[in-house]
Amino acid sequence: MVLRQQESDLTLFDQSGKTLKHYQLWEKIAIQRLILDGYDVTDNRAVVWFYPDGRSTGIAMVLRDVNGRQLRLKTDILTGNTRVYNPGERGFEDEIFQK
Repeated sequence: MVLRQQESDLTLFDQSGKTLKHYQLWEKIAIQRLILDGYDVTDNRAVVWFYPDGRSTGIAMVLRDVNGRQLRLKTDILTGNTRVYNPGERGFEDEIFQK
């Protein structure tokens, strides 16, 4: 999966690099922050790998709407599951993302 911050989109690819699906975020939502393997993404693009055994690249993101509300999401590197964190909920800024 490739996330592009400035374009506010993501694209899913198969193992050979063929595009499976492209998603454009709603124009009122922007990707405010991307964190890949503990480091802020500074070049607009993050490549996230999902492996057959369930593991994935460590990715976290903060989405923001036009009213300033935020949604925080983080993918578990061991299971590949993505969790949405409520405002003020602990666990988003844990040791995995504190490099």
